[in-house]
Amino acid sequence: MDRDYAAAPENRAERLARLIRWPAGPLKRIRFVSIAATSTMAVAVGCYAVLATGESLLYLVATGAAVAMIWPLVRQYRRGRVTNSSHLTQLLIIAVASAVDGPLQVGLILAQTTVFLMGLFGSARRCLLHCVVVQAIVTACVMGKLRFGIDPGTTVMESAAGIVGLLWGCLISYVVAAIVGRYERLVARDTIVLQAGVALVAAHTRAQVYESVHRAATALVETPAERMVVAVQGDGGWTVVAPAEGEAPPADGFAVSLGLEGERPVVLASVGGQRLSKNVIHGVRAMRPTVELALRTADLTEGLRRQAFEDPLTGLANRAAFTERLEHSTGPVALLLIDLDGFKAVNDGLGHAAGDRLLIETATRLRTCVREKDLVARLGGDEFVVLMERLDDPRHAVRIAERIVTALAGAVQASVGVAVSASGEAVSGDQLLARADQAMYDAKAQGKGCYRVHGAVLRSGT
Repeated sequence: MDRDYAAAPENRAERLARLIRWPAGPLKRIRFVSIAATSTMAVAVGCYAVLATGESLLYLVATGAAVAMIWPLVRQYRRGRVTNSSHLTQLLIIAVASAVDGPLQVGLILAQTTVFLMGLFGSARRCLLHCVVVQAIVTACVMGKLRFGIDPGTTVMESAAGIVGLLWGCLISYVVAAIVGRYERLVARDTIVLQAGVALVAAHTRAQVYESVHRAATALVETPAERMVVAVQGDGGWTVVAPAEGEAPPADGFAVSLGLEGERPVVLASVGGQRLSKNVIHGVRAMRPTVELALRTADLTEGLRRQAFEDPLTGLANRAAFTERLEHSTGPVALLLIDLDGFKAVNDGLGHAAGDRLLIETATRLRTCVREKDLVARLGGDEFVVLMERLDDPRHAVRIAERIVTALAGAVQASVGVAVSASGEAVSGDQLLARADQAMYDAKAQGKGCYRVHGAVLRSGT
């Protein structure tokens, strides 16, 4: 996953301290001990070659090979993997050490060293490739020495025993690489699942939960062709909920259940004809308890939010939501305060059920009169308010007020008071609301079923 901040560059002392520091984790510790042991062995190979032959040229070749072998091994440890350059360097050193005029054991020891470490650092596929190439190099060099009598001190049986021993080392290394690879995949999957769990706990809505699940599943994929979406399954098919532009999965596609949205199942479904990999399936199943908890928490949070900021009868914003929005409003702001004329007579004469239906109908009509970014709220009883922000032309508030009076005339008369804060005017939300309230009472005094504007700013322009 992406890091929020880039790490500061390290100097040489810090890099050296990190290199020799005792690492955390069993696999890193095994690699640390193995690198230290094999580096020491590489130096010992050079000393052995000198003691066995006493030749200065061979000493230089063996020592150079030992030092050259240490460098790619240290790079492997620092990066935690085998790079292409490190791989080629090791193969070149093995070829040189096996071909020079010297003991057979020099090339075999270096070959066994790289084969063993490839099992700890490389993937099973790279380890198999390395073993095949190393076996071919060493076998060719041994056969060449026997053919041309370069190493007369080594018999055919000793050469065959060395080649067979290297073969067994290659097989063991391949098994180790497969085990290490599976261990690293499991650790990586657990890390992704853990990070997804943290994101799921912090999610407040179902949309955030679905996006977190999709990001985690995407990080778990094993091939670029593997694509998936989070979808809600219904009678008419699947509805994609994450990502926003995701391709709809086929009706018979492979899916993993994530939980329920009401009575409908939520699934992680494959698209593009690809099956989900085992890594994704196991990771998603491991996340499912956290996903179900996050979905319940999101529903609870949404319910609490609705109780706190939504009018239960009309579905409009309530006074608390209006007040918070007004406090953070920007730009020229207009308030349209709406009061239904004769609403008490409807409640008393036809009953509260009829009054509730009238309030719901009023809310529906108010929504059709305003812009999408405007806020319509019910302050209580039969009193509504429209908050308009960042007005390009303050007279637009008057046109909205005219539209509201006309739209509500078919159901009930309404008096509308309009107040606008002029550009650059320092006026609080309470002051603006008081102006709209005064303008609304002016409209009632003028005969009801109309609107009035507070202040001279709009009167001069209407």
